[in-house]
Amino acid sequence: MKKISGFALLAGFIALTSSCRKERMDDGLVSTKTIYVEMNANDSYSSVISHAGDADDVMHITQQAANYSTSRVIPVANGNVVFEYKPALDFIGSDEVQISNEEGSHGNAGQGNCGKGKHHHDDVVVTIFKINIKGASTKTRN
Repeated sequence: MKKISGFALLAGFIALTSSCRKERMDDGLVSTKTIYVEMNANDSYSSVISHAGDADDVMHITQQAANYSTSRVIPVANGNVVFEYKPALDFIGSDEVQISNEEGSHGNAGQGNCGKGKHHHDDVVVTIFKINIKGASTKTRN
């Protein structure tokens, strides 16, 4: 009976952490949020991402999509950004984009997620978009 309840507890923990995860690192707290997106081929998607971290932190793409015609973040008011995505023409399948406020993870080769470019007190916020692109709908829009 202990094996079943231990397994159930482990399965419940994995289910809870799959969409939002926080890890404590030497440099601060790392929060990861996963957003699942379902869309049709050739459609566009956008989402506002709230500013995170210190006043000087900027949200940016830390892992670019593989199959896109548009995948970018556009700064808006209060440090927020709008993430815009459009798959490559007629692409059907899955894609993934990661956006973060982590300093030193864009344009600093060799630093990656090691935190060498970050202030010691900074918390890192990561938003992962897991995008599933289906065949275009045959319905006409009014």
